[in-house]
Amino acid sequence: MKLHCENITHVYEGKKVLDDVTLHIENASAIALLGPSGAGKSTLLRLLSKIESPTSGQIHVDGMDVINTSEKEYFKHIGFVFQHHGLFPHLSACHNVTIVLEKVHKKTKEEALTIAEVLFEQFELTDHMHKKPAQLSGGQAQRVSIIRSLAASPSILFFDEPTSALDPILTKEVLHAIIKLRQQNIKFVIVTHEIAFARQVADAFVYMEEGKVIESGAIEQLDEPKTEPLKRFLDFVMKF
Repeated sequence: MKLHCENITHVYEGKKVLDDVTLHIENASAIALLGPSGAGKSTLLRLLSKIESPTSGQIHVDGMDVINTSEKEYFKHIGFVFQHHGLFPHLSACHNVTIVLEKVHKKTKEEALTIAEVLFEQFELTDHMHKKPAQLSGGQAQRVSIIRSLAASPSILFFDEPTSALDPILTKEVLHAIIKLRQQNIKFVIVTHEIAFARQVADAFVYMEEGKVIESGAIEQLDEPKTEPLKRFLDFVMKF
């Protein structure tokens, strides 16, 4: 995966959320966006995924000009998993997946169901396919959300703190599912506070504070940070 951002600034409700972000990452399979709350990580992720557009600057992901590519075209290549699963509450877990394949990607019902069944088995959720979201645990619902994003075979997945609303046990369920993606060489960018997990699955990282990129590089660089802000952050989070 290639990620190039040039002079990205983003203003929201009069506040500069991202401040002249320039970033170049080459040949990464999984990128972790790290930093304290309010650093701008989720905003950057939403710009990379074209959910929002920057106030100024340029973004290229795997050679695609994100800003100047239509949403319809760009969304064919990506998937997005939110902090909360975002499943339709009145539909079964399976129907949450197949409806997107049928309505957006023009699959037949039979094709959509076949794709869904394979993914539900892969993520050990076959027994829960026909349950409504309210009948699922938080971890199960978030895994269904991952299945929904994977179903259309995206080139890249974007994860926005997918375990932030979960307890430690359910967090492990979701992290295990993401590890499976890494083992299958599926490319993704993830916002996470789970540093140990980031070390395990990512091969590159971006550390942010106050809307700026402070440090980025290969994941091994976290063992010997180059900047004082990243050193302080890691010293703090590793105490607990």
